[in-house]
Amino acid sequence: MTSLTSTLLDAHRATPEGRAASGVARPGARGLRIRQLLPAADLAGATAVVLVAGALAPGESTPRLAWVTVLAWCLALAVSGAWTASDRASGARAVLRAGVVMALAFWVTGETLAPQLASDAQVGVTAALALVAAAPHLLVGARPLRVAIAGGLDDVGALVDELRRDDGRRWDVTSICLATDDPVALSESLDPGLFAVPVWLGADAVVVAAEATGAQAVIVVPGSSLDAAAVRRTSWSAHEAGLDVYVGTGLLDVVPSRVRHVSAGVLSLARVRPRTGRSVARAAKHLADRALAGLALLAFLPLLGAIALAIRWDSPGPALYSQRRTGRGGDPFTMYKFRTMRTDAEQLLAELAQRNECDDVLFKMREDPRITRVGRILRRYSLDELPQLINVLRGEMSLVGPRPALPTEVAQYERDPRHRLAVKPGLTGLWQVSGRSDLSWDESVRLDLHYVDNWSWALDLRILGRTVGAVVGHRGAY
Repeated sequence: MTSLTSTLLDAHRATPEGRAASGVARPGARGLRIRQLLPAADLAGATAVVLVAGALAPGESTPRLAWVTVLAWCLALAVSGAWTASDRASGARAVLRAGVVMALAFWVTGETLAPQLASDAQVGVTAALALVAAAPHLLVGARPLRVAIAGGLDDVGALVDELRRDDGRRWDVTSICLATDDPVALSESLDPGLFAVPVWLGADAVVVAAEATGAQAVIVVPGSSLDAAAVRRTSWSAHEAGLDVYVGTGLLDVVPSRVRHVSAGVLSLARVRPRTGRSVARAAKHLADRALAGLALLAFLPLLGAIALAIRWDSPGPALYSQRRTGRGGDPFTMYKFRTMRTDAEQLLAELAQRNECDDVLFKMREDPRITRVGRILRRYSLDELPQLINVLRGEMSLVGPRPALPTEVAQYERDPRHRLAVKPGLTGLWQVSGRSDLSWDESVRLDLHYVDNWSWALDLRILGRTVGAVVGHRGAY
């Protein structure tokens, strides 16, 4: 095993990628040491805050109360997970949780035991503590987490692709350990430069790989080549070496808030909550959609009239264009848009089919000759979509949702794309704010499926906020 591993490493280091990867000594260890200093930094920051507060308002606090505040704050950070968070977002959330807990504790305790804890000054101290504590936690999470990965070849390959596609750039893969029942055959067939990082054979070498490449954590991917017992042993070794351990679940596009871990004998299962069924939150979303659509139609009425006049002036034909689309559950409906093409656009489609610039189901052309002069402007700023507010008001669409599909497209759907029909289509959506027509068919489907499976009010608000930027920047609009 050792000779095979050395052979792979030597072959890899002979490549430019291998030399670059091997030249990075141990920045992960430096990041780990910084994280270990977080408790001391928080203690020092909390002490400074209470001392400054005591100097500014000497009558509001006592030395005993000041030390109680410092110790309670450090305890709240520890319990919230602020000292073990591995990325910036989770660290910031942990600090926020600690601040909320402190404020509630001061309020409850102040009403019963010590009224001075519920004073305005103490609330101000709590806010200052949260702000001061947030800085080092955001600093620690600013750099990507350096990880060594252990698992079967196919499982590891899929994971590496996803980690490197992560929008937050939160992961830095430093080394790979491939679990296999036939190391000789794998070493003979494997391209050492496949992952552009050092490669070891055997999942049990993951701690050695992590220490050699400066990783802060290991990711273990269970599979046919790495059973539950091997995962447990790998976790033991990694924890003994002071490394964080992450275990792949095989779940695709499932946000953590949907997952709850439960026990089944000695095994751990992940329960995934649905997001597509009927619920109070869904009913509230539908009501909000209709109310906001009605208000938006009233507010945009002068603009809608001006656009309609411009379309009629620019080219012959009606200002509105209606088209049959497929809604929730496969139910058809008539969708309204401002007309941006010539009236014979459908007849010309067959002639342009060979010039399709989008793969698979959709038809897209950057320089579509059927688009009118005014239509090009409307598409550039997505103003042609505004009449869909009528569909939202009628309950056929939502403000945010998957792209409304044509019946001809739905007829070509396989199992995965058909899941988009589990919710109402949207006026805007995750694919629209992520590139629109610049995206491939597979990318747009995946974004829509991510939205369907992980819907939340917060996600809707983020998409609506990003819609403004997408419209102004008109990326992917043609």
